[in-house]
Amino acid sequence: MKLVRGTPYSEKGSKFYGYFAHVESVAEFKEFMESVKAEHKKASHYVFAYIVNERVAGDQMSLFDDRVRKEKYSNDGEPSGCGNALLSLLKPKGDNVALIVVRYFGGILLGSGNLIRAYSTAGKAAIK
Repeated sequence: MKLVRGTPYSEKGSKFYGYFAHVESVAEFKEFMESVKAEHKKASHYVFAYIVNERVAGDQMSLFDDRVRKEKYSNDGEPSGCGNALLSLLKPKGDNVALIVVRYFGGILLGSGNLIRAYSTAGKAAIK
């Protein structure tokens, strides 16, 4: 798994760190998430999105393996729209991609619009 770390982004005391990776399965995404959580043990939130075209073994009579496309995002307790904003950033990148943005709360509430913008900015930096 190739991991790309974006430039940290700050907004009113909160710090956002974006991570982008190519993953081949949901299990590989979970490993990616665990590695980010291990690096940022004291973070407030881990908002994520992924798109995986996962290989599923066919039966013994099948000549080909089947694939299942899975999309998922999580707001991790943040206002609605943060995880979906990250998923929107991934869609032009195709399949087998994942994005995690870690937030350290800075003590000032940002409001939904500013929060979604901050997550998107950190996500774009990681994808770049």
